[in-house]
Parts: sequence; C-alpha cells; structure tokens
Amino acid sequence: MHYKHIMIELYCKKDKGECDLFPEGVNHNCIVKKCKNILLTPCPNEIAYADENGIVSSWIGFGGDMDFSCDDESRNKLIYRWKEICESKMNSALEQYLSENDLNTEAFRKSMNEWDIFPDEGVGEFKILDPFEKVYAYLINNNIEFNIEKNIRSGISLNTGDMRISFDKEKLIFAISVFRNFKGKINNTIGIGSTLKDVEIHLGKYIDGMNIHCPTYELANIKGVEFKLSNDVIYDDIIYNYTAEWDESAIPIAQITVWNSRTWDSQVSKG
Repeated sequence: MHYKHIMIELYCKKDKGECDLFPEGVNHNCIVKKCKNILLTPCPNEIAYADENGIVSSWIGFGGDMDFSCDDESRNKLIYRWKEICESKMNSALEQYLSENDLNTEAFRKSMNEWDIFPDEGVGEFKILDPFEKVYAYLINNNIEFNIEKNIRSGISLNTGDMRISFDKEKLIFAISVFRNFKGKINNTIGIGSTLKDVEIHLGKYIDGMNIHCPTYELANIKGVEFKLSNDVIYDDIIYNYTAEWDESAIPIAQITVWNSRTWDSQVSKG
C-alpha cells in the first residue's frame, strides 16, 4: 500500500449545474465514478492550496512570463529554481503557522507524550494496523525526530525516544510500546512509573506474560496490553538485572506495549 499527492485538472463536457450526480461541479468523485464526461490533464510545476475537499482554490504554475528560457537546458534550470523557491515557501509557511499558534516541535512532542493508551487498540492517534505511511507522515510533518530499527517480525520500527511503533512485513502496525518519559496512561490511571499493585487496583488481576526473553505481565480480563518492569531489559544497552527474590508488584513499570489480540494474542515480544 502506498499513496501520492497528484495534481490534475478536470474538465467536464457539461456546464456547471447540468450534471445530475455533481451539480456543484467537478470533484474527485467524477474520477471514482469513472464519468464518461470527464477529461483530465496533469498540472506540472505548480504550487497550490487545496480546501478540505481537495479542491484547489489558489495556485501558481510555471509558465507565461516566468518562462524566458531559450532552450531546454535553460528551461530546466528555471524550473529547478522554481521548485526550490516553492519548497522554501512551503517550509516557511509551516514555520510561520506554528509560530503564530505556538505549535512548536516541543509542543507536538509533549502532546504525543500525553496520548492515552488503549489496550487492544493503539496509542493516541496511532492505531494497530495503521499503515507505515500514516505514522511516517505524522512524524515528519510535526518535526518529531525518530530512529528506524529492525524488529522481530522482519519489519521495521520507528523509535521517537519515548515510543516505539513496530510494523510487520506488510508495513502495518502490529505493536506500540511506550517508555522513558511517556506521560500518557490507561484509563487516566496506569502509566510509566505505576506498579502492578496500581494495576490490580485500577485495571484488575495481572498474570504472567508470554515473553520468552524476560518477565512480562498481562491482564487477566483485558487483552492486548503487556507490562515490563524496571528490572527488565528494556533497551539493548541495559544489562539484565533480575534477582531470585523480588516483589514484582512494587517495582515501577518501565514499558507498556499494546497490540491487537485478534491479530496476535500474547505474542508481541516472542522471538
């Protein structure tokens, strides 16, 4: 699965208001319905603004007085310079918007770090089975830094430092883990730093998980969530630190992982 933004211009053989399906005028549904009255052409080298329906309301395309080239080589140089200017203006527009609305990168990161955790579903805006493109676009558009890692499902994971979003071979989310400075919670009660005692009070009985690498804990009556404690290995650079006798119910939770039990029940961390 993939997507691209494509700018095209639609022409209808009928006058506006004469079409029974879309009297308001041409739109993307004309293509979806494969209307025989529609003609289309690409819109090369354009910068534009589209409304909530994807209809372009203002645009500028390379041509006319802008094109004072005398041959293909000089024209290509002019188009490349036009591209540079357009991309620069789009970036400055985003920076201006964020500045005017006090929506800087730290604010976005803070917002992500406070997302609610939903067992068997996802974390905040990211849901199990969401495509890679959606998550990648969100992080890029909001200037959130991340690392790309390999995972146990022969796919990749995006790690923001407080959240790891893991994708399978089909590039769909199969698990989301939160850790470190993540502030969001399950039901506004259980988050990083909570204990299994807190879990029993607010979410119900916990049971041993299925992780074969280190101790994990799940919920008896709520599927699709796993807890790792601070004594467990959370990152590759932390050494195992288990003791023969320990009270797991009093040790702070260091990582919470959610997944969809209908697609992979109790198997998130299995090798």
